[in-house]
Amino acid sequence: MLFLSTDFLNKHGIKYFLEGGTLLGIVRDGDLLPWDHDVDISIDYADAERLDKLRWRFYLKGYRLTCRRGIQSYGPIKPNDYRIFKLKPLGFAFIKMFLPSFAEKMVVLDIFVKTNDDTHTYWQSMGKILRVDKIHYDSQDTVELNGITLTTPGAYRDYLTSKYGDWSIPVKEWLCKEDEKAIVR
Repeated sequence: MLFLSTDFLNKHGIKYFLEGGTLLGIVRDGDLLPWDHDVDISIDYADAERLDKLRWRFYLKGYRLTCRRGIQSYGPIKPNDYRIFKLKPLGFAFIKMFLPSFAEKMVVLDIFVKTNDDTHTYWQSMGKILRVDKIHYDSQDTVELNGITLTTPGAYRDYLTSKYGDWSIPVKEWLCKEDEKAIVR
């Protein structure tokens, strides 16, 4: 799903960045985290409406793209702004209802929508407002996974430190709304 989505975004001119546990696993372990149940990327707020209008194209590929909007206001984030998109295989809800253990193994893609002010980049996750220095989104780096080049925030090692602290030590029990170092509200 990671390669499907990043290829799709590239084809439609939507700039993305690897995020969260996806970026952490690739940088630290050279692969996706085996205990992580989703893949994380982000896009800029300026591209969110365009992605929303392209959701029908995912249906043609066997996926459903849904959108969640925010309810909080903080810095440049306003109520009803795009917050996150979720990409799931068609029929995921049905499978989750009748075969929950199988559904737990299905990969879900989270596309966080990030917005900037003069010094920070903000996003919403699990009812929290998070931010990091904007410098990470003013530039980009890349990492490789299975021979494919993927885009990361600039100075991604410093970015990971701002989110996780010491990210060199694996932590399997991680809850964004409690453990994330980038929470501001």
